[in-house]
Amino acid sequence: VPIPRNHGGEELPQMPNHKLAGTLSYRAPSEILGGSLHLLSTVSYTGERWPQRSGNIERAKVPAYTRWDARSIWESNDGQWTAAAYVQNILDKIGIAESIAIDLIGALTEPRQIGVQLRWRPQLQ
Repeated sequence: VPIPRNHGGEELPQMPNHKLAGTLSYRAPSEILGGSLHLLSTVSYTGERWPQRSGNIERAKVPAYTRWDARSIWESNDGQWTAAAYVQNILDKIGIAESIAIDLIGALTEPRQIGVQLRWRPQLQ
């Protein structure tokens, strides 16, 4: 039988005091290769926080991390073709997404990922 504990005054687990994200978006004003080009870049910050079941023990605090992503999207004028290139976690910095301090269990953020997507939407008559 667990002994009841007063958690009054402790911060909520997995809830950072500061979390921020910002996105810059640019759409090219003229036609490029028979279509439109859209560029996006997002930076997000997750502040330090307490893991689950830590009792707000200072050495168990989960550190803050920042992530930066970018994507470029080209779409043909007829809408049939879309091509996208992206980089997720550009700086390849790994953060702790969540943690359970007592059990030493947690989940990390994804490492850098670079990719290309191509989509075709046929216009069937």
